[in-house]
Amino acid sequence: MAFKLYHNIIIILLVIGFAGCNDIDNSGKLFTLMPQKHTGIDFSNDLEYTESFNPFTFHAFYNGGGVAAGDINNDGLPDLFF
Repeated sequence: MAFKLYHNIIIILLVIGFAGCNDIDNSGKLFTLMPQKHTGIDFSNDLEYTESFNPFTFHAFYNGGGVAAGDINNDGLPDLFF
């Protein structure tokens, strides 16, 4: 009896999970690329490889940059931190 209950719960969770993966507008796009002139953001995380600064010794820098967005100064606009 308990096995059948767990089996049904797992099936229900899988159905809910797969139903949540469907995109709403069916375009397949999650983001839209906007030009720098429109956004006002000009950022590039360019790292120069040297003997002492390389992916082996500083792997956290080479794994990619982080981005955070939030209204830090309470002006109603999202603030970006790179």
